[in-house]
Amino acid sequence: MTVSSTTTKVSYSGDDSTTVFAYTFKIFADADLTVIVRTDATGAESTKTLTTDYTVSGAGEAGGGNVTMGTAPATGETLVIKRSLALTQSTDYVANDPFPAAAHEDALDKLTFIAQQQQEVFDRAVVFPETDTAATTIPDSVTRANKFLGFGASGEVAVLSSTGTAPGAIDTGNLVDGAVTTAKLASTAVTTDKITDDAVTQAKIADDAVGSDQIADDAVTVAKININGEELVLDADGDTSITADTDDQIDFKTGGTDRLVIDSSGNLLVGKTSDDNTTVGGVIRNTGVGAFVVNGNQSLILNRLTSDGAIVDFRKDGTPVGSIGNRDANDIFINTAGGTGSLSVGGIEYYAWTSGLIYPWTDNARDLGASDFRWDDIFATNGTIQTSDQNEKNTIADSDLGLDFINRLEPKSYVFNGKTRTHYGLIAQDVETVLGDISKPTSGFAGFIKSDISEEQDGSEYRYGLRYTEFVGPLIKALQEADAKIEALEARIAALEGA
Repeated sequence: MTVSSTTTKVSYSGDDSTTVFAYTFKIFADADLTVIVRTDATGAESTKTLTTDYTVSGAGEAGGGNVTMGTAPATGETLVIKRSLALTQSTDYVANDPFPAAAHEDALDKLTFIAQQQQEVFDRAVVFPETDTAATTIPDSVTRANKFLGFGASGEVAVLSSTGTAPGAIDTGNLVDGAVTTAKLASTAVTTDKITDDAVTQAKIADDAVGSDQIADDAVTVAKININGEELVLDADGDTSITADTDDQIDFKTGGTDRLVIDSSGNLLVGKTSDDNTTVGGVIRNTGVGAFVVNGNQSLILNRLTSDGAIVDFRKDGTPVGSIGNRDANDIFINTAGGTGSLSVGGIEYYAWTSGLIYPWTDNARDLGASDFRWDDIFATNGTIQTSDQNEKNTIADSDLGLDFINRLEPKSYVFNGKTRTHYGLIAQDVETVLGDISKPTSGFAGFIKSDISEEQDGSEYRYGLRYTEFVGPLIKALQEADAKIEALEARIAALEGA
C-alpha cells in the first residue's frame, strides 16, 4: 500500500462513559499501539497494558481500527493512542524464490511508519534554528554537576554557576519543594528582580534556609510572597504564628492558642474565634459595635486618671447628650446635656429628673416603693401635698364615717420588729374588723391597705397598711358630731338651770 498520511497518534477527551476509540492509521499487530491516559489537572501520565486495560481490533487494516478500554476515561482525562513499532526488521528474502511483493511492501510501509514515529519524537524536542552556528554540545557530567544549564554570551550551550540567576528567573514553576537552602544562595544573591510575583511559597524553602545575609535590602516585597493559606510561624518552638485561612480569616496565635482573629466580615475578635454574645472574649464589629463577655468579673473597666470629670461621654450625631463621671474622687454623677433625664424599664420612661426636680414621667401613674419594697424613713423640710381639687373628684358625698367609727377604733402603742422606738397608732387588722362590724367593705375605705405579698400571688401571705391621712375626714366628722352633742347637752343644761 502507499503511505499518504503522516498521522501517528490520536487523542480523545474522557467523559466517564465512552470506552471505544478509533485509530485511523495502519498497524501490523495489536502490540504496535501505545495507549496513555493523562490527568489534565496535574499532567500525570499512565501507560496502559494491552489485554489488561484495553483490547485492539483492526490490526493489518489500512484504515485502522478501534481500541476498547476496560474502564472509560474520566472527565478531566485525555486518552492518547499512538503507533509504536519495534525498531526491528523481520522480512526475510530467500534466494531464487519468487519476489515477495506483499511482504516487501509491508517492510517498506514499516520503515516509513518508523520514520514517522521518530519524526513525532523530533517534533516534541527542543532544537536550534537551522541557521544557528552556536555550539550545541552539552558539557560533560563533571563540568555540569551541581550547575545550571543555560546559554553563554553568544547563545552557545553553557554551564552556569549555581549562584548565577537571570532577572525574573526564579518563579514557583522553577523550584522544587525544599530547593532553596542556605548553601544554594550567595550573600545578597536574592534581589527583587530575581523573583517573579507569588514565586516564593512555603513549600519551596527548606527550614532555616534563607539567612539575613542571603537577601539584599528591600529584595522581598509583598508582591513576591504568597503563603497561600499556610501558617506563618514567628517563634522558635512553632506556637506563635499568623495564618491567613482560605475562608478570608486571619488568625494570630501565641502559645498555640488563638488570641486575635479578623474574620471574613472584618470583625475583630479577641480571645475567641466566633462572633457571638455568649463566649468569653471581646468583639469589635465592623459596624462599630463592641461586645465583651467575661465570666465572674467586670466586662468593661474605664479609668480616668488624675482629675475628676466625665469618664463616659454620650453623643448623638456628634452632639453631646450626656455623660457619666466622677466628682470628689469617689462619687459618681450621671449628667444629661439636655434639660431632662429619664429612667426607663423595657424601653418605657418611668421617672425623670431636671434641674431641682425628680418626678414620674407620666402624671398620677407611678408609686414610690411597694408593699414588699418599703422605704424606712423619709426626711423632708415640708410635708406631702395631696391633690384635693374638686375638679379631679367625683361621687362627692358627706362622710358616712364619723363618731361611731372613731369610737370603735382602738389606738395602740407598739414597737416595730427589729426597731427600738415606741410608736402610737392603729393596727390594720383591728381596722379591718371595725369595717366588718359596721358593714363597710374594705374597698370602700381607702385608708385600709391589704396587699398580697405571696410569691405565687395566691393570697397565702398579706401585708397590712393604713393611710392615716384617710382618717382625717372621719375624725373631723366625729368632732362635728361630738360638738353637736355637746351643744345639745349645753342647751339642755342651760334650760334646766334656768327653770
